[in-house]
Amino acid sequence: MNINASTVCFWYWYSWSTVPYNVWMYIFHRSTALVSIIVIASKRICCQKAK
Repeated sequence: MNINASTVCFWYWYSWSTVPYNVWMYIFHRSTALVSIIVIASKRICCQKAK
């Protein structure tokens, strides 16, 4: 399992470093709204579980 996780991490960082910065910024700006919705939803779920 550790080998699998480290391999995934390696490929994640490797692919992240090979993709141009402007492409990542484009993806980031396009997905900011979606990410914020996911974060808010997860926070609400965590708050409900905490109660």
